[in-house]
Amino acid sequence: MKILLSSIISFVIGFVSAFIISKFGFKLGLTDIPNERSAHDKLVPKGGGIGIPIAVALTTFLFTNTLYLPVGLALILSSAALINDRIELSVNLRLVLIFFCGIVLILVCRKEFIFYIYDHYGIIVAILLTIFLTTFVIATTNFFNFMDGINGIAGFESLISFIFLGFFALSFKNLPAISLLAFSVSAVSAGFLLLNFHKAKVFMGDVGSIFIGFFFAGIIIYLVSNIKEFLLLTLFQSVFYIDAISTILIRFLNKENIFKAHKKHLYQKLVHYAGWPHSKVTIYFGIAQTFIGFFGLILFRFDILFLIIFWVIIIMFYWGILILSNLLKPKI
Repeated sequence: MKILLSSIISFVIGFVSAFIISKFGFKLGLTDIPNERSAHDKLVPKGGGIGIPIAVALTTFLFTNTLYLPVGLALILSSAALINDRIELSVNLRLVLIFFCGIVLILVCRKEFIFYIYDHYGIIVAILLTIFLTTFVIATTNFFNFMDGINGIAGFESLISFIFLGFFALSFKNLPAISLLAFSVSAVSAGFLLLNFHKAKVFMGDVGSIFIGFFFAGIIIYLVSNIKEFLLLTLFQSVFYIDAISTILIRFLNKENIFKAHKKHLYQKLVHYAGWPHSKVTIYFGIAQTFIGFFGLILFRFDILFLIIFWVIIIMFYWGILILSNLLKPKI
C-alpha cells in the first residue's frame, strides 16, 4: 500500500513540477540554449526534473526511515545542479562536489565492509576498493548527465532502471523501504515524461539527471554485497554505461579532448548522422535496457560466469552496431 501511495504522489509531483517549469521556466532563467552539441534548435525550458529530488525527499520523509545519507547527498548535488541550470558553474567545482559526496557516501555506507577488507587483505586493497567505488559513483553521476541529450531518453532509462532496482531490493534483499524509494523515482520519472516525450515541452536539466545518476549509484552501493550483485545491478543502466564509456574510449583513441562538449554518443549519432527521430532512438534504447534487465535477472540465478559472458555479449553487440552501420566515425 505504501509503495502504491508513494508512487501515485511521486507521479503527480513529476508531472506538476514539469508542467510548472514548462510554463514559467523562461521567466525563472531556466532556458536551454541550443549549441553545437544540442539535438534541438529551439529554446526549451530546462529544470523540469526538479520534481525528482522533491518526490524522493518527500517519500523518504513520509514513508521510510532509511537511505537518509544517499538521499541527503543527492539533494545537495541536485541543488547545485539547479543553480547550474540557471547560471553555469565551473566544471571543476561540480566535479569536486560530486567527488566529496561520493567519498562521504562510500566511507559512511560501506565503512564496515572497507574495514573488513583492510583486516583481511591489507590497506592497499582497502584503498583501491575505496577508489574504485568512489570512481563508480562519480562516473555513474556524470554518465547519466551525459546521456540526457534527446527527448525522453533519460526519463525512460530512469523509469526502467529503478523499476529493476526496486524489484531486486524487494525480491532478493527483502528491503521494502529501498524498493519504495526506487519505485518513487520510476513514478516521478513517468510523470515527467508526459511533458518530455514525444515532443519535449520541457527538459530534465542537471537538477534531475545529476540526482538520478548519483542516487542510482548510491542505492547500488547500499545494496551490493558481492561482485555478482554488482554485475547485475549495473546491468540495469548498462546501455548508458556502455555508450558513455565506449564514446570516451573512441574519442581518446582519436586523440580528441574528452572533456570538450561533443555529439558522438551513439544516441546522438543516430539522430544527427543517421537521421532517426528522437522518439525512435529513445524507444530502441528503452527496449534494449528492458531486455537486458530481464535477462540479467534470469542469469543472476546461475553462476557469475553467465553474467560476465552476458556483459561481454552486449558490449560486442554495441560495437557491432557502430561498425556495421558505419557510425564509428560519422562526419558530423
